[in-house]
Parts: sequence; C-alpha cells; structure tokens
Amino acid sequence: MFKIVFVGDSGVGKTSLTRRYCEDRFDERARSTVGIDFTARTTERGSKLSCWDTAGQERYRSMAAAYYRRCHAIVFVYDASRASATFGALEQHWFDEAEQHAPDDALRVLVANKCDGASAAPLDRARIDVAVRERRLAHVAEVSARTGDGVAAFFDEIERALLDRPIAPRDEQHRQPTRCCH
Repeated sequence: MFKIVFVGDSGVGKTSLTRRYCEDRFDERARSTVGIDFTARTTERGSKLSCWDTAGQERYRSMAAAYYRRCHAIVFVYDASRASATFGALEQHWFDEAEQHAPDDALRVLVANKCDGASAAPLDRARIDVAVRERRLAHVAEVSARTGDGVAAFFDEIERALLDRPIAPRDEQHRQPTRCCH
C-alpha cells in the first residue's frame, strides 16, 4: 500500500483528481474539502494507492502537516486556468511545508489540473524547471479531472515510480532521496 498526499490551494481540483482516478467520476458541484478526504484504489498490479486529499484553505494547513507523516508520495497540484497564482502558492507555501514534514525519500510530483479548456495558461517552462531542480520533483504532468485526460497515465506513472524505488520503512524519516522517473 502506498500513501499519496495531495496538496495545493483550495479549488485546484485535488478532490476531483482523486475521485476521477479512484471512482471514475467527476462532480461539477464538488465542495471544498474540510480537513482531509480519503479515497483508495487497488491497481491492476495489485498495489493499493491510498489518496489523502488535504484541504487547501489556510485555516486547515496546520492539520495537513500530520498527514505527510509516513507518506510515500506528495502530489503538488496547481490549476492550469489560474496557473500563475496557484503555482505561486506552491512556491510560497506548499513546497516548504512538505520539505519540513514529509519523509526525505517521498516521491515529489507536480501536476497541472484543469488542462481541458482554452482558459489554460501555461507557465513559463523555466519556472517549472527551477521548481523541478530545487524541489526534487521527480515527475511533471498535465491532466484534466473533468474529462479524465491523462489521469490514469499520471497515477500509473506514480505507481511505477514507487514500485521501482527503494522505500525506507516509514519510521525512518530522514533518508537521502532517490531519483526515480523522468
């Protein structure tokens, strides 16, 4: 079983992304997560991906720190239709919070959600490259929870990366990270 924590500002689509993958559904009227939401799916390879969807509102951020413990992967989600603001929030808060609270060997993944409309405004590639290098992000993806485009492939890549890397027992919190994917 792999524990995957999803973080990012409120409204970026963390809940929609995890529900699209785990339940193959999309709810136009999904409400903001209060505290934490949990979904899971057993894959074709027999892995169980346990998805922990954290609340993005500032008042819940102190709770999120506890959910990083013993995680195998952290997915940093930003909204492609509000890329500058929501990626900026990752840079200003979420990356640092994960660095403080997550295991050193946790896979760190960046995903742009809501890549399904004309309103998607891509970020400057150099800005993403800096984050990948400085924040040890192992994978970058673009998906749409609304249409499902790229979602299954994204989760499949996370699973393969986790299966291919040595994982420390979750009581060892400070281990050097390993690079696992492209």
